[in-house]
Amino acid sequence: VSVVDLLVFIALAVGLRGPMGHAGISAAVAGSSFVQMLLLWIAARRKLGGVEGAEIGGSVARTLAASVIGGAMGWGSARLLSEHGTLLPGLVAGLAFVVGFGVAAVDLVVPTPDKENAVFLARQNLDLRDDDADFPALYVANYILGGGAGLDSRLGNRLRQKEGLSYGAGSGVSAPSIDRTGTWSVYAIAAPQNMAKVEAGFKEEVTRALKDGFTAEELANAKSGIMQQRLQNRAQDGTLAGAWTSLLHLGRTFAFTKAFEDKLATLTVDDVNAALRKHIDLSKVTIVKAGAFK
Repeated sequence: VSVVDLLVFIALAVGLRGPMGHAGISAAVAGSSFVQMLLLWIAARRKLGGVEGAEIGGSVARTLAASVIGGAMGWGSARLLSEHGTLLPGLVAGLAFVVGFGVAAVDLVVPTPDKENAVFLARQNLDLRDDDADFPALYVANYILGGGAGLDSRLGNRLRQKEGLSYGAGSGVSAPSIDRTGTWSVYAIAAPQNMAKVEAGFKEEVTRALKDGFTAEELANAKSGIMQQRLQNRAQDGTLAGAWTSLLHLGRTFAFTKAFEDKLATLTVDDVNAALRKHIDLSKVTIVKAGAFK
C-alpha cells in the first residue's frame, strides 16, 4: 500500500506541478492519500470480512462535501485577496475553516475477530489553542473527568473501580500553539461483551458532568495534582530541555508557563464548569469501537 501510495504521489506531483504550480503538490498529496485510504479499506474488508462500509462511506461523503466547500471558499478568498484587500478574504477563510473542520460525528464499529480485547475510542474536534483564556479551565475539567487523575477520575472510577468494565480508561485534551485544531479524546479497553456498557457509562458520566458540574473538592484535588505533575516534570532535564525548545520555537519563555499556572490557581468551579459546557458536546463526538463483537 505504501509503495503504491508513493508512486501515485510522484505521478500526480509530476503531472500537476506544471499546470498548478506549488498547489499541484498539495493536490498530489490529497490524491495519493485518497488512494491509500481506498486500498486500506479494501485490504481491511478482505481480512476482516467487513468494516462498516456504509458508515465509512457516509463519513467520507460528508468530509468530501466539507472539503469541496472549504476549497471553494479558499479559492474565492484568493480571488478576493487580489481584488479587494485583506479583510473580506480573511472572514471568508475563517468561515471555510469552520466548515472544513466541523465534520459531522459518526459512530463506527470495526470487527477484529482475532483480538480478545475490545477498544473504545471517542474524539471531538475543538476550536482551541493553548493561549485561549479558558484553556486552563478546560484542562482542569478534562483532568477531573478522565485525565491525569487516573483511577480517581470520574471515567476511571466509573468504568474500572465501580463497575469493573474496563482494564483502563481515560481522556485527554490537546490544544495546539499555532492552529486552532484542538481535540478532546477518550479511550477505554474492555472485553467485547462489555463494550455497550462502557459506551453507556462514558455518555452518562459526560452528561452528568455537563448537567451538574464538578465540586469544589474535585477542583482542589485537580489543582494540587496538576501542579505536582508539572513540578515533577520540570525536575527532569530532558523534559526541561524539550520545553525550552518548544517555547523558543514559538517565541515564548517560561513566563507563558507561569501565566498558565497562575490562571490555574485562581480558577473557580464556575470557570471549570463553563469551559466544559462551552467546548464539549456529545452530539459532536465521533465514537469508534473495535473488537470481536457477536
